[in-house]
Amino acid sequence: LMTCNKALVKFTYRFTSLIFVLTQLCFCLALEMSAFNSKQANNILITHRGKGIIVDFSGNFVTSGTQNYIKRVSEKFPICAAIITHQHADHYNGLRDVYDGENTFIGGNNSTISESKKSDFLKNADKSYFYEVNNNSKAAFSKALTDALGMDAKVEILLPNISVGPQVHDQNLIVKITYAGRSILLPGDANGHLIKQVINDNPDAFKNIDIWVMPHHGSLYSGEDLLYQYLFQ
Repeated sequence: LMTCNKALVKFTYRFTSLIFVLTQLCFCLALEMSAFNSKQANNILITHRGKGIIVDFSGNFVTSGTQNYIKRVSEKFPICAAIITHQHADHYNGLRDVYDGENTFIGGNNSTISESKKSDFLKNADKSYFYEVNNNSKAAFSKALTDALGMDAKVEILLPNISVGPQVHDQNLIVKITYAGRSILLPGDANGHLIKQVINDNPDAFKNIDIWVMPHHGSLYSGEDLLYQYLFQ
């Protein structure tokens, strides 16, 4: 009887260990999105296959506990890239506290990123750290981000085929991430002109979206409601 009990204990231990390992593996392979404590909800972390991507990060609107949590998460999921949807401080001024890597993708024209502003993004404010995302480069950078996060997770940067204006929100990056048949839409502060032109260029751009963050902090004053109308259709 004792021999039987020892064998049962050994089997149970091995079986439980196997389940634990498989569970951890599943979590590592899964794609997760975390929206961190923020008054304006500009802090998104996507983790997948042991890697992480930050989409906007505002240090002025998060607690020190949130920053420490992201640092702990990044030890398990090293941050491989950061996407700054546009060049307003509430979307980038905390990035340098949690990420100091080589792949920072920024919406806007190169002429609008001053040397002083670059130091706000990263501690090592060298031009090689920054990639201007525009209509000509969006396909290449979408592929680079997809490769960085994992081939089974597709990252798309949506921009209109033509410029809709010189304002910062006119040049905002809309980020779409697809994994396992599900899609997440992160529109940043995209305004109505930008959203309308993206839809005109590609009527299917916002189809089959499962999760989305409301653009421009939920504003209804700059035409962002166009996106809601399209999504709810």
